[in-house]
Amino acid sequence: MITCNPSRILQRIEDFGKIGQNERGGVDRPSFSLADVEARQTLIQLLQERQLQVTVDPIGNIFAKRKGKYDAKPSILLGSHIDSVPNGGKYDGMLGVLVALEIIEMLDEHQIETNHPIELVSFTAEEPNPYGLSTLGSRTLTGKLRYEHLIDVVGRNQDALKDAVLRVGGDLEAMKEGYSVAPGAYTCFIELHIEQGMRMVKSGVPIAIVTDIVGIYRDHIKIIGELNHAGTTMMEDRKDALVAAADLITFIDQTCRKNGIVGTVGQMDIFPNAVNIIPGQTELVVELRAGSKEKIYQTRDEIHRKLSELKERRGVDAVITNMLDQDPVPMDPDVISHMQNVCEQKKLSYMMLSSFAGHDATHLASVTKAGMVFVPSKDGKSHCPEEYTDIRDIATATDMIFETVLRIDQSMERS
Repeated sequence: MITCNPSRILQRIEDFGKIGQNERGGVDRPSFSLADVEARQTLIQLLQERQLQVTVDPIGNIFAKRKGKYDAKPSILLGSHIDSVPNGGKYDGMLGVLVALEIIEMLDEHQIETNHPIELVSFTAEEPNPYGLSTLGSRTLTGKLRYEHLIDVVGRNQDALKDAVLRVGGDLEAMKEGYSVAPGAYTCFIELHIEQGMRMVKSGVPIAIVTDIVGIYRDHIKIIGELNHAGTTMMEDRKDALVAAADLITFIDQTCRKNGIVGTVGQMDIFPNAVNIIPGQTELVVELRAGSKEKIYQTRDEIHRKLSELKERRGVDAVITNMLDQDPVPMDPDVISHMQNVCEQKKLSYMMLSSFAGHDATHLASVTKAGMVFVPSKDGKSHCPEEYTDIRDIATATDMIFETVLRIDQSMERS
């Protein structure tokens, strides 16, 4: 029986975890940062040492291909991303890339010739970034972001996206005549990721097969009140934008609980943000997530009606701008079936889960058969220094994906 090398995986997790490590033990490796560049260079060196065909595409996605028996066949694509949120952990994203490399090494070490090429990918800027373009690499690869969407983008630090992409080996100008992969360019895509929640921890299983990735909806809401002196303006005379926002946020929490979806206001700006001035304007972003688009829209409409009521009752105005309206995305039933068969034949305990976090697999599903595997994260923690997954669970998932890749390679060859 072929198994992975857990100590090799663990050592690489630790090595990459030091790139961008801060004094709190977290990882600061946002997209296009110096730490991101260093991690990319380290990864490319590892890939080249394996004699893989390494390329960097116009948006900075890193690809490494292991040849197959029929090299013209579309690759089986494996991977994730290596950028992190500020003060993040060392497993989110990075684990999926390192397991993809481990699977290629398992094939090499056992001299297994696959029918299809096996290809690793590390996607650019999966996490939120100063340019407001999360899942940047996968959205660009699949044609959802094009040259005209990107060429004039400037980040919060006034750094042009085109310059940032050049720093990591890409080139937006190479997209001028069009850049994307067509449906069928890959045989399938499989992404391993930590769950980022408590469901697996509570169930005590080492593997979850992802059934779908939920829809994500975001509105930017600007509430406009009236600036005034905080000491001399009586309560009945106020048009306080922050108080109206507080009412709205409480309503959002209550409504999401009632409707059985998740909703968050995680970003808010107060103007002028002074201790003795009644806030004249508040801007916030509300995010809704659910496997049902109908539930998302139902909740959105209730929030918008509440905002209309607040405008009347508190004397404020409001402007709503939609930022994101991403449909729920099912994972491919054939890939799911192969994973289930492997788990059952190997007598591995597993569960089926929806992903409430967005991933690159969301976008790859538009051009190929996509699948995802989750491993548990201790105490459900993610996007923080405490992020941790037991190497035994990682090894179990790695071996399962390895066997799934072999079965897909054989079954899709016969078809």
